[in-house]
Amino acid sequence: MKAADVKCPVPCVSAGSDRNVAPWISERIAARYNAEHQVHPGLPHWIIAKSALDEVAPPVVAWLHATLNVTIP
Repeated sequence: MKAADVKCPVPCVSAGSDRNVAPWISERIAARYNAEHQVHPGLPHWIIAKSALDEVAPPVVAWLHATLNVTIP
């Protein structure tokens, strides 16, 4: 799929202390899809870990609500 084919809003969430994915790659992905890029500087690669939930989830939920008018209880 070409990036230009993606017409919906896209979030990009990445970790600033990721040793598996270089920051420039995350930045390029966000730019390619014209995505809002949320970076969590102190987190390692596994940003979906339970220990990262309190930091990662609130901005994602806020993005869903603001961009798509989705409410998550």
